[in-house]
Amino acid sequence: MKGFIFTQAQKQGPARKMMAAKPPAPKPKPAPKPAPTPKPAPKPAPKPTPKPAPKPAPKPAPKPAPKPAPKPGLTPKPAPKPAPRPSPRPPLPWPTFNITIDPLGWYNLLTAPGLIRNADGRGQLPDGSLISEDEQSVTRPDGIVQYADGRIGYPDGRIEWPDGTVEYLDGRIVWADGTELRADGSTVYPDGVIIDANGVQIN
Repeated sequence: MKGFIFTQAQKQGPARKMMAAKPPAPKPKPAPKPAPTPKPAPKPAPKPTPKPAPKPAPKPAPKPAPKPAPKPGLTPKPAPKPAPRPSPRPPLPWPTFNITIDPLGWYNLLTAPGLIRNADGRGQLPDGSLISEDEQSVTRPDGIVQYADGRIGYPDGRIEWPDGTVEYLDGRIVWADGTELRADGSTVYPDGVIIDANGVQIN
């Protein structure tokens, strides 16, 4: 019978072992998934910069044709200057019409307001100027005469033409370039050359 008698300690042994056993570990919670990182929007591809059209290469300047070398024994000389020839403007006939005159201005002068017609046929302007009977000249109070063809006559006898030619009372004529026709028929050029009335150079 001794084999079937259990002590109190032996009876409580399994219970104590059961009480001392640890409870099972709790079920692990699933780990939180990380939030998805937003992907950056793809950048648009840069547009290719158009290259400027290449400029055409400048054409080289044409080279001057080489001058032929002078032959040995011959020295090149400049062309001889031609002898001056008299070409004075003839004093007569003077032109009867000058295209540089303004016909409208001349007409306005002859029909100016305040014009008075005298008994002798001449017209008188308010400033005292007198218009000839044929209406081809106007004499101003200072004695200067303006002609319809453009000439201007001065009290000392000079006559100046529209092109700059001046005719003197003693018969001399001086052109705008300085050429002078003297009363004896000789011509003096601006460079000092004098040609007599027969066309012979005398200096």
